[in-house]
Amino acid sequence: MATNQSPPLVPAGPLLVPVQLIPRRNARSKQRFYRLSKPKVRSGCLTCKTRRVKCDEGKPACARCIRGDFVCDGYETHPTKHEVVLVPPAQVVPVKFLPLAPAALPELDGHSVPYLDAFRYHVAPELSGSFYMDFCEGIILTGVHQDDSIRQLVLALGALTLAIADDARDTKQSIVQSKPSPLKVWGPSSVKNRNHAASLKHYLKGVQGLRERLKLDPAHVSVRTMTVMTILMALFEILQGNHRSVDSILKSVTALLNEHLAHQRSTEGSKDEITSVQHTFLCFSMMCQYSRQIISAIPIYMQINTVSATEPPVFGADLPKSLLGRWRLFNSAMMAYIGQAHDVVALKDTETIKSFHQRGRILYKQALSWVEVIRAYLRSDLDEDHLHRLKLLEIHCVISEIHLDCILVPCDLSYDRYEETFKALLDDCTAWLKQQVRNGVPRHITLGEGILLPLSRIARLCRVHDVRMEALYLIQSVTWQEGAWDPQFLALGELGTVVMEERGREESGFIPASSRWLWVSNVDGEKEDDGPHGLYISRFLDGNGQPLVRVIPYDDSWWDEVCGISGCKEYHAIRSREVFQSVPSNVHKVSVLE
Repeated sequence: MATNQSPPLVPAGPLLVPVQLIPRRNARSKQRFYRLSKPKVRSGCLTCKTRRVKCDEGKPACARCIRGDFVCDGYETHPTKHEVVLVPPAQVVPVKFLPLAPAALPELDGHSVPYLDAFRYHVAPELSGSFYMDFCEGIILTGVHQDDSIRQLVLALGALTLAIADDARDTKQSIVQSKPSPLKVWGPSSVKNRNHAASLKHYLKGVQGLRERLKLDPAHVSVRTMTVMTILMALFEILQGNHRSVDSILKSVTALLNEHLAHQRSTEGSKDEITSVQHTFLCFSMMCQYSRQIISAIPIYMQINTVSATEPPVFGADLPKSLLGRWRLFNSAMMAYIGQAHDVVALKDTETIKSFHQRGRILYKQALSWVEVIRAYLRSDLDEDHLHRLKLLEIHCVISEIHLDCILVPCDLSYDRYEETFKALLDDCTAWLKQQVRNGVPRHITLGEGILLPLSRIARLCRVHDVRMEALYLIQSVTWQEGAWDPQFLALGELGTVVMEERGREESGFIPASSRWLWVSNVDGEKEDDGPHGLYISRFLDGNGQPLVRVIPYDDSWWDEVCGISGCKEYHAIRSREVFQSVPSNVHKVSVLE
């Protein structure tokens, strides 16, 4: 039950220093033991042992903790017989009586501790994906200590992931089969279990707390708080399958943020941090609207400056870790440019088209520079974790190159000359996914750009039947969401494009411009009982100069139909089977229409 007055905020500490949310293991008395001059014990720091990752045992903090913005909890030391110091019994605190959470977190009862642990040790690392470690495991976890509204939403997300796991266990299904979806929306009217009820309670408390503060004194609600809370609220609704609420959340808070910045209201934190937080929000909003499930009258990418404010990196001068943050700045400009290009192509204003084309060439040259630097680092002596992240960055960069080179050419015909590149990209995506499976796949959701975007581009833009079908089966087999990108829904929507194009393929194998389609969005059927439909358009214009439009219901039978149309006898799921061989076989054919 939400109170009429939000609890007082905990005094803010250093903003960019991750927060220790639970006590260190094997806590001892206040008197310290000191290591004698003995051989080094290679057991790793406590943080790396908890995360089950390899530690380089650097001191005072290991390099892996520094790179990932974690608090390095140091190293366990076991005193030898020469080191034992007798301590009065009154000073010894038995481990089993240590508090489960620090006293600095108000109103955190024993029932809430598992939700906080679930978020910190499972949700936050998974949300980080490859590009958002500083935000998910730094800024959000810092906000847990500083702001009660953020804390409530973190508890809500932790409880919701436990609720989804409970429901999967109760129904004897995998998480990907039992998870909420647009056709199986969870909410107050369909409470699934005790953890789901708790998640709704914490969510409501967090939202109401923010509303009360905005009503009483909006000038003192910081930009960082509003931005972090918006992303957490959107993630909660996405995990519940309630995508309809996400666009209204994003639009409402975007308006509030613009007002805050216009009046120079509270912006606690350094300038760099505020810029990073705002840009994370921008990328998240844009990727949500590219998901085809969140429809906005004025997409956010139409409001973004498509000139990248960040110069391409320089090998040796820019460290690999800094590339991830800088890439987001370039990627947002590039993604906005691609979103705007479809409208610009339809314009008759030659000057506008010429200016837009020049901006595209600048972005294209920057993309080439990015690929060159990333490949130089991939050839250098980096740890496996960095190489894995940079490989995904390289895949995204190559996709960007292709897009920027072809996007302004009508009818998508120019993509055909990249067939060999698409084949190589599919191999790279497969290798990346195999490594991800070895590292451990996320159970629920990551924050933003991941492997689904390049795979979906391969499936849509490459007209080689075998290549696009193998890409679709890989998407279909992914068991986690990337922001609002649901892999099973994404695969079925793109499959509709493939089916229509296969019907228009000529005997020579060429797909003419009039038979090429673009999946635009998800739309409601005409009747209330109708299932979801897909909106598809062709960039080929009809006799009136208008693009062709089709609205068709999604159909699971497309998976069997598509190869029959083309007379294909190949088994296209073999690649996905090899990647996800440790995943139960019934995961690989999940229907979004069930």
